[in-house]
Amino acid sequence: MKAWQQLPASVKLLAAAIVVVCLMDFMQRVYIAGNDTTRTFDPMAGLQADLPAAQMSDDVSTWLQKRREAAQQQQEQQASSKPQAELMDGGVNLGDMRVRVRGIYTSNNQQRVALIDTQQLANRRVEITEISEGFELNGFTVSKISVNSVTFIGADDETVTLPVFDY
Repeated sequence: MKAWQQLPASVKLLAAAIVVVCLMDFMQRVYIAGNDTTRTFDPMAGLQADLPAAQMSDDVSTWLQKRREAAQQQQEQQASSKPQAELMDGGVNLGDMRVRVRGIYTSNNQQRVALIDTQQLANRRVEITEISEGFELNGFTVSKISVNSVTFIGADDETVTLPVFDY
């Protein structure tokens, strides 16, 4: 405030004139009158125009058709040359399946249960299965589940013992 009082009267007059000019400019450019009866709005104004329907040029149509055909051919090639998933690490082939033991635990009724991964060799789909003694899998029967392995017996008295897979 002290600085304002020390200014010469001509500077104060110039500042007041600038403020008045800014207020007049605001009134002319920015300020909208509160009287809305002078403004009109027709919501149907856009519908009254008679515009022609949009059309695509023949060159663009041809180009789009070629792009669609190329994309379709690429999808067919990818589908036919789709690489199969790899066989899972570890495990043993039991017939047409690869089997590995993920873990063994004891259930509430003191029965041992094994958690195994099975993968079909044909389509390479992996499934997780919970098995116990007597479970039959692809012609092999679970004969024994010990602390660290599962023993399968095949149709020809073939015995296969799978240890717990160590990752």
